[in-house]
Amino acid sequence: MSNVEFYSSNYGIFGLDVRSNLGGTIWPRGSADQYIFAGGFWFAAKKYLPDDSVPHKLVEISYNPNSGSSWFVPGRIDDGDIANQNDSNSYRTYFSSDFNKLSGIPNDLADGPNWPLWIKPADLLETGLYLGCYEYDTLNRNRENYPYGPAIISDEDVFSTYKDTDLEWFDGGIEVRKPLGYPLRLQVEQRIYSWGNDSLKDVVIIYYNIINKSEDTLFDCWFSPIYDFDIGKIPAVNASNDHSKYYNDDRTLNMAICWDDTLNVGEIVNGIMGFSYLMTPAVDSNNYLRKDKNLYLPSEQLGIRTFKNWRIEEDGYEDEDRYNILSKNNIDSAEGKGDMRIIFSTGPFNMLPGDTLRVALSIMFATPDSLIPIIPMNESKPDFTKIVELARYTQNYFYNDLVLKIEDEKKAVNNEYMLYPNPATDMINISSNNSMNIDRIELFNLLGERIIEKHDIYSSQFNLNTRQLQNGTYLVQIKSGNNIESKLLQIAR
Repeated sequence: MSNVEFYSSNYGIFGLDVRSNLGGTIWPRGSADQYIFAGGFWFAAKKYLPDDSVPHKLVEISYNPNSGSSWFVPGRIDDGDIANQNDSNSYRTYFSSDFNKLSGIPNDLADGPNWPLWIKPADLLETGLYLGCYEYDTLNRNRENYPYGPAIISDEDVFSTYKDTDLEWFDGGIEVRKPLGYPLRLQVEQRIYSWGNDSLKDVVIIYYNIINKSEDTLFDCWFSPIYDFDIGKIPAVNASNDHSKYYNDDRTLNMAICWDDTLNVGEIVNGIMGFSYLMTPAVDSNNYLRKDKNLYLPSEQLGIRTFKNWRIEEDGYEDEDRYNILSKNNIDSAEGKGDMRIIFSTGPFNMLPGDTLRVALSIMFATPDSLIPIIPMNESKPDFTKIVELARYTQNYFYNDLVLKIEDEKKAVNNEYMLYPNPATDMINISSNNSMNIDRIELFNLLGERIIEKHDIYSSQFNLNTRQLQNGTYLVQIKSGNNIESKLLQIAR
């Protein structure tokens, strides 16, 4: 459907043609331009075993760049710990394009059970949070049980569910891993969204629900995507000229950028790739996952805390090394070059038994407008303008259209205020839908810093000058008496 061609597996590996062990993320679709060899995530935690006074540092991996393997297997922990090999239809990778979007029934009935994600009224919150709940019982996947229908969000959703409980799939197997405290007993529900329209055709969003199915509290947890990006022409990709960096100019984007240096005069310059967190954990004062709200603004979330890139020659990390890398709480400022891997972790957070970690990541592609020479003179780096604009647009879309529209949950049903135009350039109009006077308007950036405050307005309409604002995403809070409504504003010139 989209302009991004990629492989997806129900083992937590993204972008890899697992059968052939070949990189499989192409942009634009139908070309020979590869960007990602493979990727997945690392999940780190400290876990106490019986009689332990010091916890074990454990890290589970859905993609090991050193071997190409995953420690996760298809299925649900409720079915048992061992990989489920008998019900491949139920635990296959589901593509929404194979299903009727109104009924959830497969277009080819031989494909097996109905679409696995369904809308619950409690999930809607009257404001659009309908990414869907997983229905375990395939016989209940129908509109009789879910009158609101299947949860199909984008032009093509890809869903898979997998678990960490079969230790034979871990490096070293059960003899090595069980004494260390594995498995953590994590159940993963992975959703991938992609679109065919011009605005989002170069974007893929991956959304994870990671559930602690154990009876243990997992302490000082860290989550990180990990990607082996190889940018170049297939079948002879030159992986040794790739670069990556943390985009420090706008921390609200939580973004890593990757490119290569195919920069000789007369050569076609490859595109730029961005990885941007859309959702990371929000924690309380004791680092436990918050549960007091259904959704948290980026300013309330942890964001990227560690960024690291390294070359293939440094592969081979083990448990404690991996944990220490993810938890370093440091942004590597070096612009790595070579056959690179990157991690960008968020944390720390504690997970009680039954807790669910929700994380969303966008993967974006854009062409550079120009090349900016750097020293040495035979190397350059591209202009990041387009990838940054796409990241801001995607962030705005995720919160305003895909997830919740960021309205105060108690007032969302009334939707008392309008804000337009959005995106805006130099001026926005804020008006009340019911002629109620507006008392105060405050505008914040996504770090939670207040940029503009207007009070004593006492009018049902107000024009706010935004000419001085930089391009990006902002939160507008509108107050009238005891009513507070929040909306996201996009500035795009």
